[in-house]
Amino acid sequence: MNSYTFMGLDDVEEGEEISSRKKTFIKRVIAYIKTRRQATQVSRNSITRDRAGAHERLVAAYFTDSPMYNEKRFRQTFRMARPLFNQIVNAVTTHSAYFQSNPDCAGREGISPLIKCTSAIRQLAYGVNASFLDEYMQISERSSRMALDHFCQAVMEIYGPEFLRKPTVTDVEKLYRHHEEKHGFPGMLGSLDCTDWEWFGCPYAFKAQYVRRDHGSNPFILLEAVASQDLWIWHAFFGVVWSNNDINVLYQSPIFNDLKTGRAPEIPCVANGVTYPPGAILLTGYILNWRRSLKQFRPCYDDYQSDFV
Repeated sequence: MNSYTFMGLDDVEEGEEISSRKKTFIKRVIAYIKTRRQATQVSRNSITRDRAGAHERLVAAYFTDSPMYNEKRFRQTFRMARPLFNQIVNAVTTHSAYFQSNPDCAGREGISPLIKCTSAIRQLAYGVNASFLDEYMQISERSSRMALDHFCQAVMEIYGPEFLRKPTVTDVEKLYRHHEEKHGFPGMLGSLDCTDWEWFGCPYAFKAQYVRRDHGSNPFILLEAVASQDLWIWHAFFGVVWSNNDINVLYQSPIFNDLKTGRAPEIPCVANGVTYPPGAILLTGYILNWRRSLKQFRPCYDDYQSDFV
């Protein structure tokens, strides 16, 4: 037997060893996959929810001809009147396919549009966690979060062109006329004010940037808004980091950007016998003297006026 024969035998033995290693590796992978599948099947918490029962209980409580709770309780719970709620639910259901009730892959009836909209509105009204309504409405945390996302997107697409916009020339003239007839303020666009919005889920690393000494230890964000007499909020701006008072928020607010760039409608108005090119916004007494602002009261110059004005 020559040397070539020995080399051929060595190659065969080496190939068999590699094949044996591959088979061993494949067996180990299969065993690992089976173990993971068994562990997943054991640890997976499959919850059978009574979706139809939750829908029937909600309808019996608020949406029948003789509901369990009256109109006052409905407004306290949903933060709006029942006709407005029904209008929003019908518009959102018609606009978005997500809110239409369809059976799932197992043939079970899906979550009703009323449950999805109620979950989204209560999250917005109370700021609760997505899993907070699981016991009452039989909706999971993931489904509740998805309902909130689709609800906000649908509301912006439906009502954005009409309500989420800046006032037009017709709107400005209507605001002028109403404030002059109702409040005696000619040329007033609206009343600007700020309110603090407590941030319950503020990360600990950002807490010091949203805390003010006279507001306690809880972080908050200031919301600046301008509203008309019919509660149309045509301007809203959340203060950024370190904007912990009304003046700082107003400095960073984009409310006067259109006026600076010349895109604002020039509709003159008369106040105190003086003609102003644009309208004015009613502010509180501590805001600085700006051309676009009217204060509620004249400034106080001594302690007596500060106490009785």
